[in-house]
Amino acid sequence: MKNNPYVQDDFEGVFGLISFFVTLMYLIPVYRITFRIVSEKESRARESMRMMGLQDSSYWLSWLTYYFLLVSTISLVITIVLGQSGVTKYSSGFLFFIYLWLFGMSLFGIVMMTQAFFDKGRTAGLVA
Repeated sequence: MKNNPYVQDDFEGVFGLISFFVTLMYLIPVYRITFRIVSEKESRARESMRMMGLQDSSYWLSWLTYYFLLVSTISLVITIVLGQSGVTKYSSGFLFFIYLWLFGMSLFGIVMMTQAFFDKGRTAGLVA
C-alpha cells in the first residue's frame, strides 16, 4: 500500500509556545492602556472632560478604537512574520490572524474590569 509523502509542519512544533508568546505580545498594551485610563481617573481629567460636555460613550469608544487599531496592527504584523518565516505554510493565515485578533480584543474586557477596581494607575497596570 502506497503512503503519502511525509510533510514536516513547523507550526506543530511552535504551537506549544504560541500561547506563551501571545500572552507576552499583549502584556505591554494591556498594562499601558489600564495605566492610562486609571491615571486619568486619578488626575480627575475625565471629570473635567465630562464637565466640558464629553459623553461617556464617546470616551469609551475612543479607547476602544485606539485598542482596536493597536491589536489589529500587532495581529497583522505577527501573522505576516510567521507567514514569511514558513511557520504557517500549511495553516490558514487568515484563521491565525483571527485567533490573535480575537484574543487581543478579549483583553479589552480585562482592562475595563481592572480599571473599575483601582484608583492608582501603577497598581491597576500591574494587576492587569
